Amino acid sequence: MRQFLKSLAILQKPSKLNKNFGSVRESQPKEKQSDFEKPQNDSMMRLVNELDEMHYGIKLQKHQGLKTKIEYNNANEELFKQFQANSANDAFNHIQNYLKIFYQQIKEEIIKSDHDYVNKISGHYYSKEGKLVRPSLNFLLSQILIDGTTQEFFQQVFKNNFQFQFNTFKINFFVFKIKKDIVEKQRLWAAVIENIHVSSLVHDDIIDNAFTRRGLETAHVKFGDREAVFSGDYIIGRSGQQISRFNDIRMYQIYSHIMENLTHGEINQANSKRNYKYELDDIINQYILKTYYKTASLMAFSAQGVGIILNQDFHNQECLFKFAQHLGISFQLADDMLDYTSDSAKLGKAALADLKEGNVTGPVLFALQEIDGTEEHKQITAMLQKYPKGLDDNQVKIVDQLVKKTYGLEKTTNLALIHSQRALENLQNLKGVKDIEKKDAYKSLNYLLMKIIKRKS
Repeated sequence: MRQFLKSLAILQKPSKLNKNFGSVRESQPKEKQSDFEKPQNDSMMRLVNELDEMHYGIKLQKHQGLKTKIEYNNANEELFKQFQANSANDAFNHIQNYLKIFYQQIKEEIIKSDHDYVNKISGHYYSKEGKLVRPSLNFLLSQILIDGTTQEFFQQVFKNNFQFQFNTFKINFFVFKIKKDIVEKQRLWAAVIENIHVSSLVHDDIIDNAFTRRGLETAHVKFGDREAVFSGDYIIGRSGQQISRFNDIRMYQIYSHIMENLTHGEINQANSKRNYKYELDDIINQYILKTYYKTASLMAFSAQGVGIILNQDFHNQECLFKFAQHLGISFQLADDMLDYTSDSAKLGKAALADLKEGNVTGPVLFALQEIDGTEEHKQITAMLQKYPKGLDDNQVKIVDQLVKKTYGLEKTTNLALIHSQRALENLQNLKGVKDIEKKDAYKSLNYLLMKIIKRKS
């Protein structure tokens, strides 16, 4: 209730955002936890304020003092070089074949309704897999915390579903230090998270009145609003049902926080369309908070779940949470840039769709920041305030040109890179993981962070 009331306060008074408000997250205490099979008591949880982590990037940008498009470009190039030096894509590319098998498995798990029509609608977005960032993240984090190579880990995950041919070596799974039930729980958890993500896409598309997703007609366009809502709810229900297999109250608590935060994200996004009378700094803080709720929260709690399954202590769970929290913010910032840097064919949805739907994101906010105090700033903010439900083609063109001529995209890229750096810092703080920077899974995550920001679709 406290979180809900605080959230309402910040939505109603965005200019009053203060350092004491944040996403309130329940987590484990530092003392030793009971065995995985034993349900955890609510009294064992503590409250954690995540606001400082959410706004870390904004604070660091102010400290950097960069002023021009060229300065941001130069800073970004240096950061990209650092990621390039520590990344490797061989392991990342290797797991993509396994993830296609995984995606087919979770589709089969979802399509189990007694109603064929529900199965048809619910399976619509599964007919074409997305970027699979969330399962990639879960499996790579698991592999970092477990001894063994990426090859060994994924063969263990899918060994009951896929036949492998080895020409040069054989792997003794009895030597491989992973209990079968732990591996299965990791696969199940990755499936739950991906299904929650897909259900959120169904609902997002209805709210935003989107027409395409993953190169397909959106579910509500193809089947109708009511049917799409039911299918999204069904996927959520199936996800919650799967969590019962963990027999661990901590996983239910994570699930409830994810669903609550996704709702807050939608509320924040709807409210942001009416906020242009407030200070720009407050609007940007609101934007980052919305980004956390809508995207980063799911990834962060997902990573914490990986730690719980692998019986990691409180410190390591915090490191995993914060790593994925920053990765999620970086991911959404990059996603928001795609609206201005890619075309519809590559995106799988309409370009500049955010603006047309009335959603003003980082590139526009930072562009407005550069021209703050000018007549052009007054005109564009007045236009955004007057048409909160979306802009027409001519108005979209005006804002798009503003983004391109200012440092809107460059500053958004810089913020994404800062959060990616912060993500890796948290990963490097994991206890009990020797030579983490030499692990192929770590290098793959480094590559994933760079790929996220540089992607075109």
